[in-house]
Amino acid sequence: MAGNCGINPNDFVMKLNNLLQARGQLNTLTWRESFTGPAHGPEWTISACTPLVTPLGTQSTTKSTDTAPIRRNRELGIRRREWLWISWQTLVYNISMSDPAIDEERAAKAARAKALLQKRQKKKAGTTAGSPSTPVLSSLRHSTVASPSQDGSSYAPSEIADDNRSEASVSITPNAPPPRASKSPTSGLSQDVTREAPVPQSLAPIGASHHADASSLFAPNQPTSGFRSASSLFGGDDGPSFNPSPSPGEIALSRSELERTRAELEDVRAQLRDAENQVATGKAAIKAAERASRRAKEEAAVAEETTKRTSEELRKANAAMEDMREDQRAAREDATAAYEAMRATETAKRQAEEELGTLKIQLEKTKENAQSERDSSLREIEELKSELEGALSLGSQRQSTITLLVEEKSNLGAQLAYFEGLDARSQETDRQLEENRTLVDKLNARVAELESSLRTTVSASEELANKEREASDRVRELERLSSQSSRTISDLQAELKEQRARVRELEEQIEADDRVEVLERRLKSMQDRSEELEEKFNKSKQ
Repeated sequence: MAGNCGINPNDFVMKLNNLLQARGQLNTLTWRESFTGPAHGPEWTISACTPLVTPLGTQSTTKSTDTAPIRRNRELGIRRREWLWISWQTLVYNISMSDPAIDEERAAKAARAKALLQKRQKKKAGTTAGSPSTPVLSSLRHSTVASPSQDGSSYAPSEIADDNRSEASVSITPNAPPPRASKSPTSGLSQDVTREAPVPQSLAPIGASHHADASSLFAPNQPTSGFRSASSLFGGDDGPSFNPSPSPGEIALSRSELERTRAELEDVRAQLRDAENQVATGKAAIKAAERASRRAKEEAAVAEETTKRTSEELRKANAAMEDMREDQRAAREDATAAYEAMRATETAKRQAEEELGTLKIQLEKTKENAQSERDSSLREIEELKSELEGALSLGSQRQSTITLLVEEKSNLGAQLAYFEGLDARSQETDRQLEENRTLVDKLNARVAELESSLRTTVSASEELANKEREASDRVRELERLSSQSSRTISDLQAELKEQRARVRELEEQIEADDRVEVLERRLKSMQDRSEELEEKFNKSKQ
């Protein structure tokens, strides 16, 4: 049965401790790297496999199960070889891209995990001492040091190198041949094994060394030592050792494995030479990064020149905008004067129309009065004529009446003169009406002229407003381009400084440290950094 879970420092320590202490039947831990993880760091998983074979401490002593220890040792030897190779591959391919803040947080978590593990180890020292184990625990320590933290980042190469120098490495005794390297770093434990050879479970921890190398995992001659407890893997106290006594048959088979392992060691050395070639490739990549830095400097100079041109265009645009504002103010003043003149003309027009209406009303009333008086006078004249004719016929009889008629005639003459005066007044009113109509026509023509001038002024004002808006938009666009160019220059300069510092750091690290693990890590880090810089420069060019 196997179980997979995501790893962070605390969970890893807790699960490892629980698995080591669960019934003493833990024989295999799988630690692999997933290259499909997030871009900020590799993704790691841990698997635990509980074998179906009977543990050494509980196997039967009957004749039918005499081959169980040999089969178990053979399986453990195969798994030991696979684990040592996977552990070495983990140390080589795990590249750190963390920062000091994450490293400090990770160190604090590791310290808490170590304290908790030491406490539990003291409580369960007896149970842990009797549990069968495999050499995979020593390699798991290296994998744990290189494993990512909970936030997805990993340790820096310098931290991995320090842990490797201060941690005991695993080696194989002359009686136990070194493990065969698997061709794939992620090969599982379920693959078929056609070659069977019993291998004793023995560990040989070596003291802390400042020149530890990955090839020390395959050193053929190292003194045999006891088994280190789980807490010692994380910097705790060493637990009780476990020293199984190998049988003569196992020793004979181990010697045959030793010859094959030496051949594998030659393959590993060839891989180390390949790693040196990769380091040379890394130096070429550093030179490419320097060329990219020069390109960035040239782009910064071009951006600075563009900024100067943009500033000049911005100054010209501001001057043009000031001129347009002056023109607009003059147009507004002209429009205001025209509007005031139009208002005065409209006021005079309204007054003339009001006077004309009053005169029309008075004229109509005068005409009506004159017509009514004329009608009444005509009726009176007709009556007087009829009466005069009657009076003439009766002249002899009514002499006194003649006198009255003469007086009446004089009155009628006075009334007729009055009516003639009314006609003259009516003609004068008609003349004034015609003059007022002429004045109204002139005022209407003046109003139409002022309205046309006002429309022209308004259209000119709108055109000037549109030009001002366009100029404002152009100015804002130029300001935005100027600020963007400034930010681009600052970013390119900061990136250039960071890249130069990184190049110097990489050169110093390559010159100061010649170990294969550190060279591989720096090579991978340099390649990732070069790709990142290329992407950034491509984005900045776009």
